[in-house]
Amino acid sequence: MPDWLDARIGLGDTFSLLRALEEASAREGWAQVLCVDIDRLSGVNRRAGFAAGSQSLGDLARLLAALAPGGSAYRLGADEFYWLRVAGEPGEGELVRLAERLRRDFAATMRRRGLDLTVSVGILEAELPTPCGRLLALPHYAVARAKAQGGNRVVDGEPVDDLPESTYALVTSLVVKMNDSARSTEAARLEAFTDAITRLPNHRAGRAMLERVVEAAAREGRRAGIIFVDGDGLRLYNEMGYEAGNRMIRELSEIMRRSLREDDFIARWLSGDEFLIIVRGADAQAACLAAERIRGAVETETLSWPIPVTVSLAVCSCPEHGTDVDTILAKLYQAGHEAKESGKNRVVLVSA
Repeated sequence: MPDWLDARIGLGDTFSLLRALEEASAREGWAQVLCVDIDRLSGVNRRAGFAAGSQSLGDLARLLAALAPGGSAYRLGADEFYWLRVAGEPGEGELVRLAERLRRDFAATMRRRGLDLTVSVGILEAELPTPCGRLLALPHYAVARAKAQGGNRVVDGEPVDDLPESTYALVTSLVVKMNDSARSTEAARLEAFTDAITRLPNHRAGRAMLERVVEAAAREGRRAGIIFVDGDGLRLYNEMGYEAGNRMIRELSEIMRRSLREDDFIARWLSGDEFLIIVRGADAQAACLAAERIRGAVETETLSWPIPVTVSLAVCSCPEHGTDVDTILAKLYQAGHEAKESGKNRVVLVSA
C-alpha cells in the first residue's frame, strides 16, 4: 500500500508517486509508466456540476487500479494520474495496448453516464536504472503533446524525447529533495503519534483512530469492538524504580499485542497502565472473547515476573453501544470502574 493516500480517490498521492519513482529508478529491469489526464473536465464541472466531475475521477481511478497485475496507480493532482510498474523485460507493445484499452474503457464509461469525457495518455517504457526525473517528465511531456493534437489519444514519450538532459537533472533533483522532506515530515509525524516507552500509538493517535472507527460505524454500520484496559496494582513496579516500571509497561504491551489479530489496533491511553484496543468487525460478544483472551494471557504470562500482574477490561461495541466517542468512552470508564470494584482481573461489558 502507498505511504500516503489521496483522501478523495483512495490512490497514492503525489508524495507516494515521487517515492515510488525514486525507488523504481534505482532498480534493474524495465519501468512502464502511464501519465493520464482527463480532457475537458472543467467544462463538465461547469455544465453538470462537481459531483459528476468527482464521479469521473473515481471511475478513472478504478480503471487504473485494475489495469494490470503488478502496477500501482497514483493521483498527481486535479485530473492527472500516473500508473507505474517495474517488469523484468520490455512488454513488446503491451504498454501501448494497456493505454489504448484504458482510453477506450474510460470513454465508454463516460458515454454510459452521458458525459463527453476522454483521456490523453502519455506512455514511457524505459530500461532501468534511469533518472527518476526522466520517468516523471517524459510521460507528462507526452500528455502535453497528446492534448496539443486534440486529446483522446496515446502518445509515446520515447520518440518525443527532445528535452535537454538538464531538464531531467532538475526534475530528479526536485524529486529527491521532496522525498527527503516527506521522509522527515513523516518521521516527525510518527514521533508525535507514538508512545516513547511502548512504541505503540499514543493517546493522540488512539483518539484519532477511535473517532474514525466510530464515524464509520455511525455512517456505514461497520462494527467494531472497543476494549479499555487498566492494569491492576502496577504501581508496585514504579515503587521498584522508574526503569522497572517502564520495562513492565513495555512487556505488558507486548503480551497484549501478541494476543490480538494483525489488523486490530492497540494504543497506550492516558495514564501509565491504561490501553485502548479496537477489534475490527467485532460485535460485543466477539469483543468480550478478545478481552478474555487478553486477560488470560496477561495473568498466565506474568506468573514468572517478580510481581505477577493482572488487568481489568471494559468492553463495548459500536454502533451497538453508541455512535459518539465521548459517550463510548464514558461507558467504558464506568465499566472499567466496575471491574476494579468487583475484584479486578475481569472483563465487564458496558450496560446498554
